[in-house]
Amino acid sequence: MGRPRRGERLFQSRDRTRCRASLPRGARDRGCGIRDAVRELGPAPGACRRQPRGGLPILRVAVAPAETRLHRGRANLYKFHGCAEAARSNPGGYRGLLVARQNQIHGWAANNPVMAGVLTQLIVTKPTLMLGLSAQDSNIQGLFAEAQVRMPWRWPPNPPSHPPAYAFAENALGGDQENLLQNVYNLDYSPANRPPMAAEALVQAYAKPLLLALWLYVVTAKLGLLIGHGPLGLAPGDREKLREGLAHARNVVAESLIPTSDVVLELLGSFGRLMAMFRDGHLPAVEEGIYSPICVHPLHAMPADPALTGSGIVQFALAAGLIGLGLQRGHWFADKADLANPASGAFVLTGRSGPAKVYFAASPQAAICLGVNGLVADNDAVIVHSQMNPPPMHRSPRRPPGRTGLATIREVSVPDLLDGGAEVEDLFNRFREAVAL
Repeated sequence: MGRPRRGERLFQSRDRTRCRASLPRGARDRGCGIRDAVRELGPAPGACRRQPRGGLPILRVAVAPAETRLHRGRANLYKFHGCAEAARSNPGGYRGLLVARQNQIHGWAANNPVMAGVLTQLIVTKPTLMLGLSAQDSNIQGLFAEAQVRMPWRWPPNPPSHPPAYAFAENALGGDQENLLQNVYNLDYSPANRPPMAAEALVQAYAKPLLLALWLYVVTAKLGLLIGHGPLGLAPGDREKLREGLAHARNVVAESLIPTSDVVLELLGSFGRLMAMFRDGHLPAVEEGIYSPICVHPLHAMPADPALTGSGIVQFALAAGLIGLGLQRGHWFADKADLANPASGAFVLTGRSGPAKVYFAASPQAAICLGVNGLVADNDAVIVHSQMNPPPMHRSPRRPPGRTGLATIREVSVPDLLDGGAEVEDLFNRFREAVAL
């Protein structure tokens, strides 16, 4: 990717380490599977104090053996060497679980059979992505050896699959990591297989940019799947063009990203704001947290979700693909919304006619609530509806008195666009005329 154009630097700071839209070598094709591999982990320990989903029961943290019996969350964090914060707050319950000395590492499996069994089951059933872990500790090596005895991963897998059973986010594999590969692939390890095994397992990126790139990849992959899921009438080649638009929009965002905690929280806040306005016509509530996913299911389970068809998210994905095509072809460029301004939209698109704040509405009720809640600016706004257009939007009753007349708001209905034909070039031209940028 080249240098982003003006308006495409959506999230940035002084740090020069950027999150590339194209995933690091070996990670692009593995992205969705690696996501499944790490979904057990949830956020990093430090992030637990600033959960993007507020107080909702998203993350389960297990430190003590009995905590593995708690109801599973969408993300599950196993702190198998103990938790310093828990030990400080409850020394009697957690201090004895801290593992730091070499003798504690050597005796960990014997002293922690429950947690060892849980982790072994994870290794047996799910691919593993190691971030910032050299795998030198004997208890970690022992877990992978035990998992290999129970049910080994074969190399190469038959049939071929992504991701590989083991991946390491490192600049180069160390001796302990190569030994681990030899142990877990021992049935297929040979001098001839060793170089391709190591090359497949190596993801040359550090944790911060890699995890951020994976999030961008998964968001785009989910939207791309939704474009494939519907609507009817789109030819395969047209769906692929829309996916290319999504990928370009993702790359525009990624090229301007710096993987720092503040920038990531701003990005998640922007996306959560977009989804809250889209679904309900209001800004995210404090108790709900700042982030809301496209769908709570992983990719392979999304087509079975009965709520997808009527939720408006399929039409949202199609509109996102059309906006991406416009970015790709230079018809407009994008800027982030001002999170401090409730009426700044989901983001801003600027074309030849000037800037416009962009909103999405999953339903007529969400569209009405956007106006009632004072979230739509008086002018230069575009609202993209997933369903048929509701009655024209009037001035927000919460706004102070001022000039009279209706606001200059362009409203676009995705079903109305599709009624005119599903050929993507015609669809894109009708979208351009409707948004008038």
